[in-house]
Parts: sequence; structure tokens; C-alpha cells
Amino acid sequence: CRSAPWPVPRRSSLWMSNFQATARRYLVSVAALLTLELSTTAFLPRVAISSF
Repeated sequence: CRSAPWPVPRRSSLWMSNFQATARRYLVSVAALLTLELSTTAFLPRVAISSF
């Protein structure tokens, strides 16, 4: 864990770790949604072409 350049109170550091965990979860979900979106957009035209 990196030390902050300024003295951080305990509650603030706890809030920061909580925020970091939430941000990481949010980023992971966004990345998963983007991957899903990209895979479906790459997959759907192929299906449409093969179905015709």
C-alpha cells in the first residue's frame, strides 16, 4: 500500500480503500460489458450474413 504524500486520517484512508474497491468493481463490470458488446457486435453481422 502506497503512503499518501500528506497525513491521512484513519477514516479517510478507510473511505479511500472502500472507494478504490468500488472503483475497481465498477471498472471490471464496465470492461466486461465492453467485451460483451464488442463480441456481440463482431458476432451478430457474421450470424446475419450466414443466415441469409
